[in-house]
Amino acid sequence: MFYELFIIDTDGTRHDVPVVVANFKDDSGKFPNKDESIQTSFRYVRRFFLIDAISGIKLPKEYKANDKPKV
Repeated sequence: MFYELFIIDTDGTRHDVPVVVANFKDDSGKFPNKDESIQTSFRYVRRFFLIDAISGIKLPKEYKANDKPKV
């Protein structure tokens, strides 16, 4: 599922909010959004998605690094 972030103005107009994906990798294999001192080279997106790797882990054991979700 993709998400799009908007701000709704007082008159109901929707305005796109540019989103910076920190670990974005371009076609040449570079990460333009990693160096915060050079924000002019940032690549902004309108649509993004989220990955949740914790919600499928069963209790009572607590989450440990590299645990795999059980679906």
